[in-house]
Amino acid sequence: DEGEEIMEDDDGPEMPAALKALLDTPVAQAASTPAEAPAQVAAPAKPSVADDDWDSEDGELEVEGAKPAALDVDDLQAPAPAVLPDDEKLTCVKGKTDRTIVRYKGLEAQQMALDRLQGCTIKLFGMMDSVLVDDCYDCTFIIGPTTGSVMFRDCKNLKIAAACQQLRTRDCQDLQLYLYCNTDPVVETSFNIRFQTWNLAYPELKSLFAAARLNPARNRYQNVFDFNKGDESIPEPHFTVQPIDGSLKLQEEWITDFQDRKLECGPPEIPDALLQMLRGELAPPTGKDTEDDQAHDEFGHMDIRMGQQAAQAMVDAVDEDGAPKPRAPANFSKD
Repeated sequence: DEGEEIMEDDDGPEMPAALKALLDTPVAQAASTPAEAPAQVAAPAKPSVADDDWDSEDGELEVEGAKPAALDVDDLQAPAPAVLPDDEKLTCVKGKTDRTIVRYKGLEAQQMALDRLQGCTIKLFGMMDSVLVDDCYDCTFIIGPTTGSVMFRDCKNLKIAAACQQLRTRDCQDLQLYLYCNTDPVVETSFNIRFQTWNLAYPELKSLFAAARLNPARNRYQNVFDFNKGDESIPEPHFTVQPIDGSLKLQEEWITDFQDRKLECGPPEIPDALLQMLRGELAPPTGKDTEDDQAHDEFGHMDIRMGQQAAQAMVDAVDEDGAPKPRAPANFSKD
């Protein structure tokens, strides 16, 4: 009948045990039971790198279970390359005070001009065609093998080591020269110019002498020609040739870059004949040049201010047999 209470039959299908247990659990108890957290996986330990973990032979890292990272060359801090100072030109330096000026390469077949320097140290290690020095005071010069002329004008109180085909001084005073010169050096309207043999060693010097075609045994540094001999208007002595004695020592120098930082170019060296001369074991040549040497000198070097036409005139002035024809002296005037 309608409205009659319906009762479940005791003989109906049985509820599964798992479902029954779930339904019998109180709601409050189910909510308070936390869910089981997943197991945490420990991160692998980072290997430590000690100083003795490096293999000195192959430069690899010896850490068990670790692989060394690749070296990034961008991370290396190499020294900045030497560059020419902004206020200097390669072959011309003017108006400097208390500066160290260095040239090593790049001067081959070039003329180096130095003007109005005071209290400077000038190191020209490479090979040059010629060097012109004007109005310099209280400076020290190293001038490497020069295939042509080295000339000093209007200079005072200089210390100079120079190796060259020809050397001239004009209107100078108080110069100390440690000189290799393939021809007789010249003084003109100058006084207290002191000449001593070359006594400097630096890397690659032997090969530079050979490249400049300078014979080390032919150092005529003491055969000085005085343009103004007997001129009482010029203070005496005009020049002095200093004897080689125990006070003269071999000096060593290292090749440096534009910033005067040492370059690895080998040990200092000096041609054997110059070392023997310095020790007194080899006498420098004396007297006048031989006929063959005079012919070579007339043809072999030219005035540092000589132009193409004058140079060609010098070539034309030599006979077919190599003997020089008479000619006027070169013009070394400053103006």
